[in-house]
Amino acid sequence: MSKKIVLSLFALLCGAVVLQARTVYITRHAQKQGDKITELGKEQAGLLGTYLAGKKFNGNIYVSPFFRTIQTGAAIAEKSDGRKVILEPALQEIAFGKKHKVMGLKDIQDRLPGKVVPGKYFTDDWRIGGEDSAARLVRVSNMFDRLLKEDKGDILLVSHGGTVISMYKAMNLRLAKGVKPVKGIVWNCSLFIFELNDQNQVVSASYTTEYMPDEMLTNNFKAPKIPRPDDPRYAKPVPKKIKNK
Repeated sequence: MSKKIVLSLFALLCGAVVLQARTVYITRHAQKQGDKITELGKEQAGLLGTYLAGKKFNGNIYVSPFFRTIQTGAAIAEKSDGRKVILEPALQEIAFGKKHKVMGLKDIQDRLPGKVVPGKYFTDDWRIGGEDSAARLVRVSNMFDRLLKEDKGDILLVSHGGTVISMYKAMNLRLAKGVKPVKGIVWNCSLFIFELNDQNQVVSASYTTEYMPDEMLTNNFKAPKIPRPDDPRYAKPVPKKIKNK
């Protein structure tokens, strides 16, 4: 019998209230072109979904309200029970300069019928403006304070590169004594895993891409399988060789 089970049984016998320890998973959206995920992106999300299904993940899936993150979450959910994904505005990436147009709930549900529900804090005017990295860390830390109180089960959070970095930093601030912090390259659909105790302290922190072949790993700066025609960095002409005189 494991130590965790023994301690739980002891607490029950003593009449104590035992909160179920759980796992928080954090990932970035799949590879995108424009605001949609690519065919490779669908493969990436599917592989992650299969991995999580193998881990018996059955919790809520929270997604940034961008179409690429919603698509990713829905593709992951299809590998288990096809549950609906929950729109969580605190997972969004920042908008620089003027405020950008957003997709409202009707637009989102029309594009992905039957797969999306609004979270408690979702409104049609959900996108924030300019924000530095320090403010973003505060934002996601406050989100964890709220979400870990409201949702008592395992959760998966699907977000964007910079926000994922802020999220794993925020979770590293919750480490129990002696637990090593985690960091990793924020590839599309790479996974950060945080196991929490009943005090919402992180007792184990890890990072993995083991479910995905290396040649399928992509981010905004590397696309070894499918080029990014929407990104001008991949459209630069190859320089001509200089002839020796």
